[in-house]
Amino acid sequence: MLIYDPFEIEQQAHKILKDKHEGKEWFRCSVEDAVLAIKEITGTSVIYESVKTQNYVSGLAGEKSTPFYKFNYSTNKKCAQCDCNGIIEFTDEQYCINHYWVGLTKEIEKRKRKGHF
Repeated sequence: MLIYDPFEIEQQAHKILKDKHEGKEWFRCSVEDAVLAIKEITGTSVIYESVKTQNYVSGLAGEKSTPFYKFNYSTNKKCAQCDCNGIIEFTDEQYCINHYWVGLTKEIEKRKRKGHF
């Protein structure tokens, strides 16, 4: 899930899931329980969601969901915005950790034009 203010959402999710807490950052619950807790907090402000489990599938406009990006540590490609090595690979370009928001924004806009949102 891509959400606004992830730190605050995480803190609230910990409170909702406290009865399933196993220690530190671990919880004994299903993915569905975790997603529902986050949705309870965020309401309709989720920017992007793609969750696939045996019982729960969400994604883009009824089609098979694909991730926005993938990490690619074994590449010599350069970031599309600066000269450092890009490790976050989007459909068309690669970005460094400092510029991945540029790629994410482009990818969201591209998917909006295709009617995925």
